[in-house]
Amino acid sequence: MKTLKMNFGISKHLLSKGLPLLKQELLPMLDAFQTRAASKMAGGATKNRKRGKKTPRGIKVEEGQEVQRQTILCTQLQLRYYPGQNVKIGTNMTLNAMVDGKVLITKEKLNPYPDSPIYSGVQNGEVIERVFVHVLPFKQENRFRLISLV
Repeated sequence: MKTLKMNFGISKHLLSKGLPLLKQELLPMLDAFQTRAASKMAGGATKNRKRGKKTPRGIKVEEGQEVQRQTILCTQLQLRYYPGQNVKIGTNMTLNAMVDGKVLITKEKLNPYPDSPIYSGVQNGEVIERVFVHVLPFKQENRFRLISLV
C-alpha cells in the first residue's frame, strides 16, 4: 500500500511550539499522510553462499586414444604431468597436443639441467621419475636425406 507524502510547509515541530489554532486543524491532516517506515532491514552480503563448482583436473585422455591437434590432454595446477614429444604446455599448465596422433603416457627418469635445484640430488645418485605425456603422430615425416645423396 502506497502512502502519499504531502508537504504543507509546516512541520509538527513548529506546530508544537506555537500556533494553537493551526495545531488543532492541521495536525490530524499531517498524521494521515505519514510515510511508511522500511519493513525490512537493508540487504547486506550473505555469508552462507555456496562456492562455485571445483574444476575437475587431471588427465583427460587415455593411453592409446587418438587425439587431434590442440586437444587438451591434461589440466593441472602444478607440474604433475610433464610434456613429452609433440605436446606443448600452456601458461596455466595445461598440456595440449601439437599434432594428430595417439597418446602415450610413460614414467621416465628425469635428467635435469646443471643449474636446476634438483641437479645436486641427481648427482648424488637419487633417481627422480616423472610422468610424461607424449603424442605419437600417425604419419612419420620422411624429410631427411643421406649425406651421400646430397
